[in-house]
Amino acid sequence: MRKKIFMGIMLVLGTMSFANIYELGPVGQGPYSGEAKVELRIAGNAVAKPAGLRLEIKPTMSMGPRGESLEFRFGDLSPNAQVRAQGAFTAEVIDYAPTAGGNPVKLNLKDKVKVTLENDGTERDLKNTNQDTIGKITYTLMNTKGTSLDTNGTITQDTYTYEGNIESYIVVNANANAGEFYDSGSFVTVEVTGIVKP
Repeated sequence: MRKKIFMGIMLVLGTMSFANIYELGPVGQGPYSGEAKVELRIAGNAVAKPAGLRLEIKPTMSMGPRGESLEFRFGDLSPNAQVRAQGAFTAEVIDYAPTAGGNPVKLNLKDKVKVTLENDGTERDLKNTNQDTIGKITYTLMNTKGTSLDTNGTITQDTYTYEGNIESYIVVNANANAGEFYDSGSFVTVEVTGIVKP
């Protein structure tokens, strides 16, 4: 029997930047003083102890607030801007109840796991919150640490942790209207077929 498991990492864009910016005063009228604060927040979810086989996908770069998405934060972009941002994730199949007992065991992903990115490498319209087209957005799936995929996206070599890299590339139109933009319509899908316990 073939079983498939699909898990997606949502790719999100936004205008938020990592910094709070405070003006200290006009140029040439110092001395200046002031302070800036960055808020610290935590969030999480207490869950039951894992049991059995699990497919685990974890963002490792550009992680969203709950660890369930890749979020690319571009900050403020000007007309004609061309900007790239990187995100990364890992995929593993872990047996939390191995036949021989003992600690959890990672399983070999070769020929059993397929990784695909919706609209991989396809340029799409980027719209602001008023639905004005302000530029183009492209997501591209790239591999890291030498893990290779065949033309169907299937892992073709022995590996116990797949590490994928997503590049997001934005080109802003010369006449783009100001406003926030947000894109959440793309997913990385990890499909598992034919995994068996050792």
